[in-house]
Amino acid sequence: LPELPGDDELSRLKALVELQTAAREALHEAIFKRDVNGARAALRESACSLLLPVEVRWGKRELVVLIEEEKERNILRQAQEQLQEAVRGGEPDALEVAIASARAADLPPQDIAKAEAELTTARQTEQRRQTEEALVKKIDQAVQSCDIDRLMALLASAEDILPPERIAQAERKIPGMQARAQMRRELQAAMRLPMPENIPQLQHVVDVARRSCLPPTEVAEAEAVLKKAALNLKKSRAASAKARAMSAASSESVAEASETSEASMASVAAAAAPAAPAPQAQVAQRAPQTALEQAVASGSRESIQQAVADLRSSGMGARDVHRLLSQATAEFGKAADA
Repeated sequence: LPELPGDDELSRLKALVELQTAAREALHEAIFKRDVNGARAALRESACSLLLPVEVRWGKRELVVLIEEEKERNILRQAQEQLQEAVRGGEPDALEVAIASARAADLPPQDIAKAEAELTTARQTEQRRQTEEALVKKIDQAVQSCDIDRLMALLASAEDILPPERIAQAERKIPGMQARAQMRRELQAAMRLPMPENIPQLQHVVDVARRSCLPPTEVAEAEAVLKKAALNLKKSRAASAKARAMSAASSESVAEASETSEASMASVAAAAAPAAPAPQAQVAQRAPQTALEQAVASGSRESIQQAVADLRSSGMGARDVHRLLSQATAEFGKAADA
């Protein structure tokens, strides 16, 4: 027992009774108010010495009950707070967990029903959000691929799903899509044209495509075709120039040989022309008609050379001139010799 004040036995006894009464009242008040901390304080060792053993046992049993009640209250409070937080957040998964905890904690049915209604709304909102995201993704893909027909179909199906401003935003992209699609068609058509005669047209289309809204990767294919055609044209021109040079050199050689041969034939014709007149008994011969035949028949070397030069200047080839000269010499030179 605690040390009691007073000088005599009666005073000390009176003080003891007052302490016992105060300890007993503190215990009963704490248990009545369901105050766990107060009950623990009333049952500490110093206070238990002032109580009867039956009172101490009763107080300890009640303290155990109070502790369990406090645990239940904590669980209930946590479930309520979790449920309220989930309702404010509106996340379906969080709401499902909070409703399960609320049922386990035996929250009031009206609170659980309210949360379940919020869960239904949240699920519908989430499903709508996922539908909108999937539809927006498909619309963006149609815009990127310039698939106007698919875009129009998607926008028609999105009238009751997407907000009007989102649909209007996609519709504003249609003119640009049409321009890109037309530019792609022109590029493909220009690349299929025969080369190199259509290089200027392909160059023009490529220049326009570079200034358009087409991605550079799509223009690169046409640029490669244009580069290859230009290189082939350059090679073809170089080969043609080389062939012309070789042909000119060969023609000069042939012309020189023909001139030498023509001069030789003219000398032969001139030498054969002044022969003695034919006897009266010889059969009549065809009269010379062309200038070359007349020159050969006349036996004038200058006339023959002039006739040959006239034939060459008219565009006749050296071989043809040589052939005509041979025929005229053979026919009229021999006749004169005869």
